[in-house]
Amino acid sequence: MLKIFVDGSCNASTYGDTGVGVVVKKDGETKAKVSKNAGEGTNNTAEYKAVINGLKKALEFNEDKVKIFSDSELIVKQLNGEYKIKQPHLIELWEEVQEVSKKFDEVEYEWIPREKNWVADKLAKRATNL
Repeated sequence: MLKIFVDGSCNASTYGDTGVGVVVKKDGETKAKVSKNAGEGTNNTAEYKAVINGLKKALEFNEDKVKIFSDSELIVKQLNGEYKIKQPHLIELWEEVQEVSKKFDEVEYEWIPREKNWVADKLAKRATNL
């Protein structure tokens, strides 16, 4: 199973330039890192785009099962069906996550504290020059 650590970053308090950070691990070894500008948006759109980028990166490894780790409790709970999604722009991103997820046999989402996600956080911030 691939373990994918994701984070999104926004360089403004509400809306601005966003970045994503992704770390792909297998058997404790880092296999890939992504630091990418994700255009303008909110912190929550950046978090969703990080998940999408993480899933797309995972496709390169031909694995059937992936586990996504994120420090965004909102995004994890929305992806696990615990919270409803009210904002139309987030619904579109949720749908994109669902579409990419179909390419795997199993996708799990787990919340982790920010201090356990520092590499993905650093990559996301680097993409927005924070």
